[in-house]
Amino acid sequence: MRCLQKLGRWKELSTVAEGVWFEAERQGSAVALRKMAAMATQSAWALGIWDDMGQYMRWTDPSTLQGLFFRAVHATHRGALSAASRYVDRARHVLAGKLSTQAAQNESYGRMYRNVVTA
Repeated sequence: MRCLQKLGRWKELSTVAEGVWFEAERQGSAVALRKMAAMATQSAWALGIWDDMGQYMRWTDPSTLQGLFFRAVHATHRGALSAASRYVDRARHVLAGKLSTQAAQNESYGRMYRNVVTA
């Protein structure tokens, strides 16, 4: 699944994720669901399958930059702009905390820059 994600092969990733997701739900494997949630969410978003995005997104960590970003995108699509704004603010705080920690540890500019760009 990671290879399909890196290649941007969203349809193939969506098909694989759907099958694996169904099996993981059937087995009650929360670990597997959390592990593939971000990839499945990203593929559903890329394909505009908003209901699936919402389902997968619930398994992403809402305290991470990625989880907050997905929630902001989904809220924006639903027209819940105040909720989207709250998610963006929380994501900004998460990123600021990461950068502050790196600065306090005298991390290089290159490492800090990478966090900002990939955020």
